[in-house]
Amino acid sequence: MASITEILATDSPSSSLGDINTNFTNLNTDKIEANDVKTLTNKTFDADGTGNALSNVDTDNIKTAAKTGIDTKVVTGTAASADQFAKWNSDGDLVDAGASLVTTSPASTSVDTTITSSKAIYDYVNTSVAGFINEMFIYPAVNTAGSTANAFTGTLNDFSTAVINATGAVRFNFRVPSNFTSITSMVVVTIPDASETLTYDLSSTYAGAGQANNTHSETVSNATQAVTALEVEELDVSGAFTALSAGDYCGLQFDSDTADIRVIGLYFKYAV
Repeated sequence: MASITEILATDSPSSSLGDINTNFTNLNTDKIEANDVKTLTNKTFDADGTGNALSNVDTDNIKTAAKTGIDTKVVTGTAASADQFAKWNSDGDLVDAGASLVTTSPASTSVDTTITSSKAIYDYVNTSVAGFINEMFIYPAVNTAGSTANAFTGTLNDFSTAVINATGAVRFNFRVPSNFTSITSMVVVTIPDASETLTYDLSSTYAGAGQANNTHSETVSNATQAVTALEVEELDVSGAFTALSAGDYCGLQFDSDTADIRVIGLYFKYAV
């Protein structure tokens, strides 16, 4: 832009010639022509303002330090509550999945909406978790009513049975698993020869490694249960192990007061 070199007689100057030319020089410097390439500083651009438009903005225009990754698309979605998992919906947006991150064991129901963290999963698999049930089946070790070393002295169809009469007994030896916390059920499994009420006695001795073998010794006398002939029946014997602990070595004697009781084995279910 040209400078003013003189003030005409017809002009009514209010400033010096130098001030006027300085103002025109500044105006020439500050203006932006259509084809100019300028670096703007200290300016605010309202992208949402009337008539304004911000175009050709890509993720490459966002500083690396301001991004968490290298993806070339910006994720959109609806914010969820704290600790909620997200999922992709049909629109391609990231939204609340309706499942939360927790550090407690999940509910047993199949419609549970909580997902355990890796720590909780580890605890559930490797340590004590209430409600998780294990089981084992123990065969008789000794039959005092038998004439041989074999505890099974009788058969019924394809079952081997330890037959004990009113003066006989059968014994079991077993070790309590290391993950045991409590008895769910402990029963002697039998196949009765008659529909009647069976009467039986229990005697137990059990202890952990390094303890006297008779650290725990318990008896139950004249327990009864009504049974049906030729059905598989379970007779509760858990009352003989009221102080049972993980790792205990156990001996159980099951005495018959009825002629006869046909024993298959000992079924033990426990919580961990």
